[in-house]
Amino acid sequence: MSFFRKKGTHMEKKKKKNNLKPLLIILLLVVCTVLLAAVYVSPTIAAMKYYKSVAKDKVSAAKDRFTAVAVGSVAFDKDDKEFIRFRSDGDMSYITASNMTDAIKYAFVVLEDEKFFDNKGAKDKDLYAVTYNEEKAVNLVPGISMITRGIAKDFVIEDDVDMNNSLLEVYVANELEHVYSKDELLEYYINNIYFGNGVYGAQSASKYYFKKELQEIAPSELAFLAALASNPEMDPSVMEDLEVITVKKNAALDRMYDAEVITREEYFKAISDSIVFAERGNIRYNYIEKFVLNDAIHNLMENEGFVFRYTFDDEKQRDEYEKKYKELYAKYEKDIYRKGYKIYTSIDIELVEVLQSEMDKIASASPIKNGDSHALTGGAVVLDNKTGKVIALTGGESVDSDTYVYNRAYESDVALGRTVWPMDIYIPYIEWHHDPGYIVYAKQAVDGTLIDKVTLREAIASYSSDFAGRMYEKIGGHYAMSLLLRTGFNSAANYKTATPRLGYITGNMLELAGAYMAIAEDGTYRKPSSIRSIADKGGISFLVPADERADIYAANDDRIMVDILADNMKEGGYLNRFASDSYASAAFSDGGIVAGFSTYYTVAVYNAFEGISTADMPEESKVDHLGLSGTLYKNVMDYLHKDKEKVEFEKPGPYSKEDAPADKALEPTTERPSLGGEGGHPGDGDDRLNNNLNDYHR
Repeated sequence: MSFFRKKGTHMEKKKKKNNLKPLLIILLLVVCTVLLAAVYVSPTIAAMKYYKSVAKDKVSAAKDRFTAVAVGSVAFDKDDKEFIRFRSDGDMSYITASNMTDAIKYAFVVLEDEKFFDNKGAKDKDLYAVTYNEEKAVNLVPGISMITRGIAKDFVIEDDVDMNNSLLEVYVANELEHVYSKDELLEYYINNIYFGNGVYGAQSASKYYFKKELQEIAPSELAFLAALASNPEMDPSVMEDLEVITVKKNAALDRMYDAEVITREEYFKAISDSIVFAERGNIRYNYIEKFVLNDAIHNLMENEGFVFRYTFDDEKQRDEYEKKYKELYAKYEKDIYRKGYKIYTSIDIELVEVLQSEMDKIASASPIKNGDSHALTGGAVVLDNKTGKVIALTGGESVDSDTYVYNRAYESDVALGRTVWPMDIYIPYIEWHHDPGYIVYAKQAVDGTLIDKVTLREAIASYSSDFAGRMYEKIGGHYAMSLLLRTGFNSAANYKTATPRLGYITGNMLELAGAYMAIAEDGTYRKPSSIRSIADKGGISFLVPADERADIYAANDDRIMVDILADNMKEGGYLNRFASDSYASAAFSDGGIVAGFSTYYTVAVYNAFEGISTADMPEESKVDHLGLSGTLYKNVMDYLHKDKEKVEFEKPGPYSKEDAPADKALEPTTERPSLGGEGGHPGDGDDRLNNNLNDYHR
């Protein structure tokens, strides 16, 4: 009996154990679920709470901005006198939602987000989804308008670099959807849309383009503004851009008609109407304004840590750089037009007017026209050697326009010819222990011998490409190119195809002036800029460019170059007709380019025919390009030095040939100089140069 009882007890226990297995499995699943939730769900929920809290604080802090009008920045000249206001002449004016018609409200929504009025904010499950997978934050999120996201991005977040901005943008937009009504959001949006040309807000745009209040413009004009708002980078004065804007304008009219905010008659009239812009006043210093704007933007970008590059390992790297560059450039351009910065510059307005007058004389030297303007044009830059700052420039002849023009002073890359030889051939050759009296051989005779020999000073004065070729042969293209890079010649076309010996280097007058100023300053290079400082609208300075310098040439070698260049201005010198007895001057030239300096200032100028063929030009229309640029150089230098004491250039010290390497002398030879130095064209197949390009400039 007892045996069976014991056996029965054992069976009962086994049965109980078997009954516990499902419970243990369920318990294990619960524990795993809790653990998974702890690992995956809890952090996401915690992140949601955090982002909601941050978004709430940011929206609250931005409350005052929702009735603020964009304030354009102001630029001051060297004497702290205001001379540029970065804004349209339509004034920055505000319009309330109560004064907007349904057509106005719908027009500015229809091309950006037709569901704007339907979106009331995101549900938690959708916020959870984008928080869990942050990559989804860049896409549409149900319940959140793209217009509201634009407001969040541009006016509330203000580049919080410590957070995922795409995700923060979603949460801020969601908070905006809950805090503000659709009319309030639309009012803010319409008053802060950017229309290009420094115009912010639809009311301002209406005054700028049509000289009318927003409520007064015709449906065709309203649709035009809506189309322009979706493509503010486009210029209606450019035919290709106007065609794109017109297509969008008609699309807006179609949707406005479908939404019944305009009548059938208004629709058909608007479709057939031509857009006529109102006459607008002139911007007096448009070349200067464009330059100062670009200069200020670049300084702001550098202040944020952006590093300018000019060479890339591959197209992907280039594309990534250009995308980042364009994003930052657009951001700071908008800031200048809406944040009321005070931009202090080195610009001398009186000198600008003198320089512009001289450039107008050049333009009118030939009667040939290119459209409404003279075909003969050019650019010029003046630098102050002491400060390293730009004090004046012009990008062409005076124009009657209030839109930004093509500024040839820094936007036009031209073939610089012989004018780069002092930087990439002559000074390097002097560095190789060749004094001004060193004998240079050139020109191959019929029997294969090199028969011409002159001193280095004479070779430079001769402007001969034969003598320059002999010097360049010894220097090599890679070293020559590195010196040009270090003195600010950043045209990407130079790096792999340019041949300095033949003068194929391209660059603009701002770069050329900067390089010549380095020669004037004992071989020390400074990047030319007009910005002294930038302050916020309250006057608190937040950007003062560092006075960064780079020693490019040894001082004594540089002074030898100055001494030789000064020969050009002396009696019998190539540029003697542009010299003056009242100040020391040194210069070099090629064609219509003249670049030179005194002990006080540096000037670079060029002139050329643009947009026409000069092959069959009548003799009476041809000009002395060198004479025109040289005359501008002299007249501007005369003006600059009228109250200056004459200061001579520092004389070079005794030239030492100690430790001169034997292989650095050029002996007579039948070997012809190669065109591209070592290994063909500079940069081809030589990692020594390619790996170091970005070390030479900022």
